[in-house]
This record gives sequence, structure tokens and C-alpha cells, in this order.
Amino acid sequence: MRYIRIIVYVFLLVLLFSCNESGQKMKIIYYDKGNVKNVDTSNLELTAIFNRIGKICFNTTQILRVHINDERIEQLKQEESGVEFILNKEIIIQSTKFGKYNVKKIFFPLSGDFIGNDESPVITVFLGKESYYPDALRNMEGYKELKELVNVVIKK
Repeated sequence: MRYIRIIVYVFLLVLLFSCNESGQKMKIIYYDKGNVKNVDTSNLELTAIFNRIGKICFNTTQILRVHINDERIEQLKQEESGVEFILNKEIIIQSTKFGKYNVKKIFFPLSGDFIGNDESPVITVFLGKESYYPDALRNMEGYKELKELVNVVIKK
């Protein structure tokens, strides 16, 4: 367990360093049943957001065996709620079980079939470059971490 924590911290430090050095910026979009809100990132601590996203993705342990395409993601944005992070540069996201993914966008559903709750804390992570990858990752204990991330970026 200690070894895994060390790997997580090293990965987060590398992600933090690479984001700071490359001038990484992001666009954050909140979707709520067809309503779209572009989140003002000027007052957000982007490094902390990158770290939270990295931690959520690192702790994914399952792949959702449902074929996902951009049309399905768009349907989720129209019918459910979710938050999307669109990066200006490609970064590497690491999953402890599934390895590295080159990504430019990340989508977290916040309602519907792809997210749990406090009692069943499973969450789904959709990763992509220009298009979303067909397999989604699952973090079986990520609900609390995702809620904290959403509270940071979306001040309702």
C-alpha cells in the first residue's frame, strides 16, 4: 500500500510539474440537462484541479464494457448533468490498473447511470483526444473525490 501511495505522489508531482511548465490551460464546461455553463477559470487553482483529476483517474480499477462514442457523450450532456475539462495541450493520464492515456478532454457524468452516490461511490471517467475513447474507466470509490472536485470548479 505504501508503494502505491509513493507512485501516486510521484505521478501527481510529475503531472503538476508538466502542467506548470507547459503553461497548461483548460476550459471547464458544466452541463445540466441541456443547459451549458462555461466556468470562469481565472480564479481557480488549476494545479489543484489537475491533481484531483489525476488522482481520480489513477484510482480507476475497471473498464466499463459499453461502447461509448461522441454522440452518446452529447446525449449525456443534453439529458443529464456532467462536467467536461478540455485542455489546450495533450497530457498523460495514468490509471493504476490500465496504464497511460494521452488525453485532451475528460468528462465526468454527475447524474444518471454512470455515477453512484454516497452509499455506492462508483464514478465513470470518459477520456479522449479529439474524440472520446470507446471504453470508459470506473473508479469504484471516487464519488467523494469527484464531489470535492465539482465543488471547487462549480460554485452554484
